[in-house]
Amino acid sequence: MGFYAISNEELQYYLNRKDVLIVDLRNPDDYMSGHLPGAVNIPFDRLSQRTGLLERASFHTVVFYCERGNQSLRMARFFAERGYHALSLNGGMASYHGRLV
Repeated sequence: MGFYAISNEELQYYLNRKDVLIVDLRNPDDYMSGHLPGAVNIPFDRLSQRTGLLERASFHTVVFYCERGNQSLRMARFFAERGYHALSLNGGMASYHGRLV
């Protein structure tokens, strides 16, 4: 499996799909101020220390995003090495122009 950085346009395909897990790696305060529809918040520090949090997930595709895209790219690479179809939002929330919830 590979990992890929996806654009805002490509992200639209993955939003609101039941077979895709979208993970917001930012801190809880940033998540609460606005996040992608359907995203769950697992801060980068927590997930990087306890990667087993997702390894039991039933999702094959995981989209990660953070503030600027660096942490999500690292996490996508990590999960791709474990057999997931892992994606990172290119540029993170700083480049996202869609609707937030």
